[in-house]
Amino acid sequence: MYTSVLEAIYKHSRSRAKRLAVADEKLSLNYEELWRLIVLKASVLGEGFAISDYVLVECSQDVAFIVKCLACQYAGLISVPVEMQAPLERIWELQRKLGTTSLIGRGDYEIDKEELYSAFQGDAGNQPAPEGFPRKDVVAEILYTTGTTGESKGIAITHGNNIAITENIICGTQMEEDSVELVPLPLSHSHGLRTVYANLVHGSSVVVCDGVLQIKRIFQLIGQYQVTALDLSPSAAQVLMKLSKGKLKDYREQIRFVQLGTAMLSENVKDLLRSTFPESRLYNFYGSTEAGRTCSLDFNHERVGEGCIGHPSVNARFILVDEEGEEITQRGREYTGRLAVAGSMNMKEYIGEPELTGEVMHGGYIYTSDISYIDAEGLVYVLGRADDIINYKGIKISPAEVEAIIIKCSEIKECALVAKEDTMCGQIPVLFVVPEEEYEEQRLVSHIKELVEDNKRPKLIKKVEELPKTSNGKILRRRLREWL
Repeated sequence: MYTSVLEAIYKHSRSRAKRLAVADEKLSLNYEELWRLIVLKASVLGEGFAISDYVLVECSQDVAFIVKCLACQYAGLISVPVEMQAPLERIWELQRKLGTTSLIGRGDYEIDKEELYSAFQGDAGNQPAPEGFPRKDVVAEILYTTGTTGESKGIAITHGNNIAITENIICGTQMEEDSVELVPLPLSHSHGLRTVYANLVHGSSVVVCDGVLQIKRIFQLIGQYQVTALDLSPSAAQVLMKLSKGKLKDYREQIRFVQLGTAMLSENVKDLLRSTFPESRLYNFYGSTEAGRTCSLDFNHERVGEGCIGHPSVNARFILVDEEGEEITQRGREYTGRLAVAGSMNMKEYIGEPELTGEVMHGGYIYTSDISYIDAEGLVYVLGRADDIINYKGIKISPAEVEAIIIKCSEIKECALVAKEDTMCGQIPVLFVVPEEEYEEQRLVSHIKELVEDNKRPKLIKKVEELPKTSNGKILRRRLREWL
């Protein structure tokens, strides 16, 4: 399609110059304005940095942040998004890992009306750089994970990777040219940032804001920009629907699709979304920072079994491998293995960690920790992470599979199943629950006995006020295991 997000924006600035590109609460830019500002910012950055320098860009969750990241890439720099108001320890950690002292803070290179006006004086932004646009194999950015398994890793994403990921999103959501998508998710993380890129590559419009807690602001933006799509995490979807007190249903005809990612999507949240947007396309995306948006499922129009993550994306190919690394070619629930994915969206490497890169990525595939199977129709199912699978008396228990049943009980808000070491059974399943106000454990136990087969039932139940999670909503099961 294009060699980079930058090339797409440049071409849209010529073919659909006045079309809305990006907006936030205070500022909106059409494609012509966006392109000129990228060039203008890049010229400023070019005076203080050398080609291929790493530049930490603190997230401000607005149009200015998007412009700064793209300006870095246009100037031949490598942008490294950093969380909003990141503690100094985090900044120092990244600077140490990357060997840089460069940081663009929230107040640096901001956009004001005078600068917007100056971008249209003279020839600023009229032409791309003399050397052309970045090649597909050149690193565009380093994204740091917020995973559940320990220290974060720096993932090198090329311009070509970003284009492949945007294709996965555009095709996976059947994105329309006149789409206007609201993204309240952190732009310093891969999911939200990639949704922004997808809209810009497609030539549609994207509106960003800082979270969903300010519900009046959400409705103001939906109305002001005639938003037709939403990008949410499961936790953001829950909060948004709770705070809206049913008002979201007023937009059910306006919202064409909702896409979700970043963490496991429970059946409860699916049901809430179905009742709120009964005719909309509701997509659950599977993927990772290393391999973006590799599978998707419209769970409003496709009814499938528990654990189904849907169809492979346009650029993704999946295989299963056994414990020896041999490919499993049979299809069906009885043929499970470790899921691996190949495609042009796969990262280049873990920056500065060649051994780890080699462990995870070889033969063109990234090997995940997810135990999965593929059915006869090519639909992919995930039973859980290899480290999370519970081995009870030789029986393999998928926490996600059991949690999907238990969460339907009205006694609890959330739950998580983890393994506890046991001398007699190898491991036993332990259930952590966040109770509702009128919680009665016996009713929960009765619910579990009725719906969960005996060998998969939790042997212990522990109440907690909340489940430990990463910043993007993934349950920290290792932390729960430490609590046992």
